[in-house]
Amino acid sequence: MEPGEVDVVVIAGMGGQEIIRILDWDMGKSKSFKKLIFQPRNNSGKLRFYLENRGFDIKEELIVPEKEKFSEILSAVPIKEKQGRVSYKMIMNSPWDYTQYDYPESLLSNKKEYLMGFLNDRLAEEKSIYEKIAHKIETEESQDLDRRVKAMEYRKRRVDYLNKLIEEAEKR
Repeated sequence: MEPGEVDVVVIAGMGGQEIIRILDWDMGKSKSFKKLIFQPRNNSGKLRFYLENRGFDIKEELIVPEKEKFSEILSAVPIKEKQGRVSYKMIMNSPWDYTQYDYPESLLSNKKEYLMGFLNDRLAEEKSIYEKIAHKIETEESQDLDRRVKAMEYRKRRVDYLNKLIEEAEKR
């Protein structure tokens, strides 16, 4: 496919990291499309971060029901004059906290029924991970105690952030 050969590209059904890898493989081609539509199965925050810092403008974010889960759909357009310096390797090797990108306040504009289901599903998932880490800290002697405590604190921040977002969504 040549740059500019098609107007709209859809990349769906794979993880956000794989989508980033595809986009990063040929940025000239990626920037040649008028619109890109993404449906990441995971790591949507990393994808949002990458798009924002690589010269794409996220135009729309939707939450849609899919069987017993919810999917995120993002549409973006390239900003020709903004290139950005973030790369696939930087994203994969970064210690950054993507919580605000995983659950941006822009999601609050979605249909409330889908938004609340999505946020509550993600909150339950984050709490489950937090509780598993806390249980391991309590029951196992580990040389990795510092790492596990940091992981538990990270998950706690995510739980608190989601609770705040749910509270804001309920007010709307």
